[in-house]
Amino acid sequence: MANCRECNQQTKLGNALCELCLNKLSGLDRFFSGNPLLLLLFSVFCSGLALLFAITGIIGCRNPSAKKSALVMLVVSGFLTFIGLMTVLNR
Repeated sequence: MANCRECNQQTKLGNALCELCLNKLSGLDRFFSGNPLLLLLFSVFCSGLALLFAITGIIGCRNPSAKKSALVMLVVSGFLTFIGLMTVLNR
């Protein structure tokens, strides 16, 4: 058993949030409250699309940890999109 990040109640192993906290979250909050490694991989391999999702997440998320994950995803995907654009434009 593990503890919920929000309310510190017992939850299933592998779940970051308990059922009550999951039911309180919107779809965007659930997306950004997921596994941070998957969010990072998504922002590396789909940087342009991840940039749009991250901007939407920063605007629409209410959960502070989800907003933090969206900000990290925004920085990583924005940097990689910038590098990609500079590479294409310098040819």
